[in-house]
Amino acid sequence: MSGVTPRSESGVPGVAVRGEPEEYYLDLPRLEGIEEGASVVLMVRGQSLGDAASEVGSDLGARLLAMFLTSLCEMPPVVKAIVLVNEAVRLAAAESAVLSAMETIEKQGTDILCCSTSCNFYKIEPLVGVRSSMFHIAETLLTAGKVITL
Repeated sequence: MSGVTPRSESGVPGVAVRGEPEEYYLDLPRLEGIEEGASVVLMVRGQSLGDAASEVGSDLGARLLAMFLTSLCEMPPVVKAIVLVNEAVRLAAAESAVLSAMETIEKQGTDILCCSTSCNFYKIEPLVGVRSSMFHIAETLLTAGKVITL
């Protein structure tokens, strides 16, 4: 955390909160226990993180997901694949607010798999990643060392 002035302590050892009232960032210690090239797969089911039941939750959740994806761009590539299902396929579309982050993540070597059925349902043609069958998605999830669902 050198060069970072913490705004406040988070209550978690080694983690500080910084930023202005509208945008907060967590300064996290280095990744431990996850090696580069590890078989980690992210399964993303929507366009936000957390409970998006309310309008505020939806806006906050979209911001949280955007910050998460941006954070992945700044880390060593440890995610083997990102699987986008349901509404999450919109993250790979032209209108996506996180398209730039998704492009960077893909350029760093992470496979982005967009559920073909979801793309058809939402009439989306992904600009990053590839359309994937449920068979390929299932195979990717079942052979991963660790699956994290967002």
